[in-house]
Amino acid sequence: MVKTDSRNGAGRQKVINAPRTVLLMVCVLLVAGCSQTSRAASSGSAAGTDWPKNPIKIYVGATTGGDSDFNARSLMEPLQKVLGQPVNVINIAGGTGSVMLNEFMSQPRDGYSFALRHIDQDIIQANGLTAYDWSDYEMTAIYAVSPAYCFCVDSGSKIKSMKDLAEAAKANPGGLKFAVNTGGTSHIMVINFADEAGGIEFNVIDGGSGNEKLIELIGGHVDVTILPFGVVRDYYESGQVAIIGHTAAERNPLFPNAPTCTEQGYKVVWEIAYSLVAAKGTPEEIVGKMTNALKEIQSDAAYQKVIMDAYCQTPFYLNASDALTWYADVRISIDKYAALLQGR
Repeated sequence: MVKTDSRNGAGRQKVINAPRTVLLMVCVLLVAGCSQTSRAASSGSAAGTDWPKNPIKIYVGATTGGDSDFNARSLMEPLQKVLGQPVNVINIAGGTGSVMLNEFMSQPRDGYSFALRHIDQDIIQANGLTAYDWSDYEMTAIYAVSPAYCFCVDSGSKIKSMKDLAEAAKANPGGLKFAVNTGGTSHIMVINFADEAGGIEFNVIDGGSGNEKLIELIGGHVDVTILPFGVVRDYYESGQVAIIGHTAAERNPLFPNAPTCTEQGYKVVWEIAYSLVAAKGTPEEIVGKMTNALKEIQSDAAYQKVIMDAYCQTPFYLNASDALTWYADVRISIDKYAALLQGR
């Protein structure tokens, strides 16, 4: 920003004609001011070049064991290798991430606090559960993408496809128990499918995190749920849980027998990207260093193995600009169903 000096000529003349003592004081103040400005700039630069000197915290708005928690904890070792400081995950569940955001945004803007972010935060902002939006954050990068979110039933269920699910819901409106993370990603996917299927109804139950929803499904407490593939993978491969549809645009060669929702006639396509954000006001140099670190770890063989073995994820990276474009595109789908979500 360019600031224009609005003082007139007479004002400047008064300074020139001021007594010697006053003029000397003005000069001293100006020199002191310049010195302080120089020191501040130097300090800001040092904050960027010396960072990190302390452990780094990553805030997650969910309990341990789910996809959000995994995609934060998978960063701990590779980031420590790159940055030279421990990385700790802070889990704060509640309000579909809104409780975590409140705590995260209260932290100092010194580069030692980051938050894991995916579309849950866009959903709760669209629904009015939080006032924080992208203007409150500094994006580093999208560093991971889920291979798919899966509509899951017990393998003994009579429901074998998305069409079966729609027909069962039509035959028993509000009767099927569907576990979701209320107000979050899985909830909006259910609304999307119900809309695609002609306005069917479910008994939507708050199931919590991915692991919690899986336990409820296996225990027979709910009829259907939506889980990231990484959460349900072992139970799917053992035949205990069936995937009747998933939200990727195409079948995944890692689990080729699981059909997409789209190929069954229901346009339910969601790709879940995971990113790290800092609070607005965090020094630019620090945000840039974290951005570069997230890019660097994509070539870490140990990290690649961890994300593949646990969640069938492959290395993925989008810089800050492209990441914001990604989220802006997804927000169009969120806004389409946000009003329906508020009414449920």
